[in-house]
Amino acid sequence: MNFLFAGPQDEAALKQFLEANGLLHQDIDPDNLKHFLLAQDGSEIAGVVGLEIREGDALLRSLAVAEGYRQQGLATTLIEKIETYARSLKIRTLYLLTLTAEEFFAKRNFQKTVRTSAPAGIQKTAEFKGLCPASAAFMTKRL
Repeated sequence: MNFLFAGPQDEAALKQFLEANGLLHQDIDPDNLKHFLLAQDGSEIAGVVGLEIREGDALLRSLAVAEGYRQQGLATTLIEKIETYARSLKIRTLYLLTLTAEEFFAKRNFQKTVRTSAPAGIQKTAEFKGLCPASAAFMTKRL
């Protein structure tokens, strides 16, 4: 398995992968692709996770693992690698919204909190403002 950050050449494949895995991708543009970590098995995307960086914090987003690679620890590896990357960028806190993976993130020390506690930069993201429904769990983790 190879881990590498996405570039403009990966945009179409990344969006297709996210759509196939039921995740939002409408707001991903070439400028924020560089913060999306791909797990690749040969030329096939096996998993992805991304950061949307805002004012010293980041929205962790788009964690997905292809069906044939699930239950093998790849999601955990992706989270560990993106957290290491976030620390290297001096990110203070990670935030996320999830409809389906609250338990997964809680096991990785993310804590559920109220959406109104999100910093202004995170509140300005498209995912926060409306792409992700109000019923999504809002979680945070200090790095």
